[in-house]
Amino acid sequence: MLQRAAQCGGGATGAVAGGVAGAQVDKQVAQKREAEIAKLRAEIGDDAFDGLKALASCEYDTSLKQASKARESTNPNFSLAGAWLEVLSYADQGNEAKAKSMFPPLVEQDWNIETNSQAEESMRKALTAIGDIREEYNRPRVCSS
Repeated sequence: MLQRAAQCGGGATGAVAGGVAGAQVDKQVAQKREAEIAKLRAEIGDDAFDGLKALASCEYDTSLKQASKARESTNPNFSLAGAWLEVLSYADQGNEAKAKSMFPPLVEQDWNIETNSQAEESMRKALTAIGDIREEYNRPRVCSS
């Protein structure tokens, strides 16, 4: 779920990054982005949403804390978003071994992912999308250590 949000590129996750970057946009674009932000927040929950903003800003400690909170949710969508946020946070830091170790339970939880290979492909696409979003808002594609 969260990986699909990240893969939407200039859509809802772009709106998150735009909010983080404080980009100036005209009123109509701003209203559209606000609607996308609200839709994404409703879909993944406040905790995962805040974690996604932190990930876009390279704030890994915050993104992982928010992922943990989201995973504890009784809402299955929010919990799944937290699981994906955790995977993406570790992978974006360069700790792919840790991220990949989380695939088996993720495959069980995510109704759109059937294999570890599919999870890895989704992870890679989401990381590319996050890099694209950062670049769109004049941030480095990859966070510095």
